[in-house]
Amino acid sequence: MTMLTELKFTEARNQFTSVIDRVQRLSPVVVKPRKQSESNTYLLNEVLIQQLLEGVTFRVEAIREENGSLTLALDELELYANGETEEEAFEALAGDLIAYAEDYMNDPYRYLSAPNRRPHFPYLFKALLCSSKDEVKQMLKDAKVRRS
Repeated sequence: MTMLTELKFTEARNQFTSVIDRVQRLSPVVVKPRKQSESNTYLLNEVLIQQLLEGVTFRVEAIREENGSLTLALDELELYANGETEEEAFEALAGDLIAYAEDYMNDPYRYLSAPNRRPHFPYLFKALLCSSKDEVKQMLKDAKVRRS
C-alpha cells in the first residue's frame, strides 16, 4: 500500500499535463515500470528535491601550503584543488566538482556500483541543481570551512 499517486506508464503518458500539474503542486507521482526489469520512476518538484537535500552539506578543509598557496579539500568526495589565492582555489574546486558530477551522471551505473563512490550521489546532485559555476562556488564558500 502506498500513499503516493501511482500511475501506469501509459496512464502517465496519456495524462502528462495533469501529472505535471500535480507535481508542480508539490505532490509526488510514482510511474510504475513499463516492464519487469525496470523500477518505479518518481517525479518530484524541485522544491521537494531541495528539501530532501537540505541535510547534505559540504565540508571544506582549507590547508595553507608552504609556498603560500591554498589547497581546498572535499574529503567526502575525494576532491582537492589548489590556488595561489582563496578565490582561485574555490574557482578550481567548483570546476572540479562540476566536472566530477557530470562524469558521474554520464555513467551512473559505474559510479553507483562502486561502494566508495555510491555515497557521492546526493552531493553531486546538489551541485548539479546549481544554475552556474558561481553558484557552486558560493555553495562551497558557504560550507563549513575548517582551516588547517
